[in-house]
Amino acid sequence: LPEGIAHDSKTGDLFLSSMYHRKIVRFTPKGQHVDFVPAGQNDIWSISGIGVDSIRRTLWACSNRFEGGEGYKAGMPKGAMLYGDSD
Repeated sequence: LPEGIAHDSKTGDLFLSSMYHRKIVRFTPKGQHVDFVPAGQNDIWSISGIGVDSIRRTLWACSNRFEGGEGYKAGMPKGAMLYGDSD
């Protein structure tokens, strides 16, 4: 199930983030999909909120390390990070 959903009004693309799988998937208006940010890329963890800045052509994502994410092991430090990735 997706956690975050963002729409790019310039391209019509839809982005869905995954808390468990630690990735962001891009869907085109034609229904094609591809991993925009593959699982764990750049040490990204569970992705909650996402948002598109269509002016700067950037997708922003909040990432958190917590027990519900794939790859989390007991005792790992928790943390949060803000990522920005552009096309």
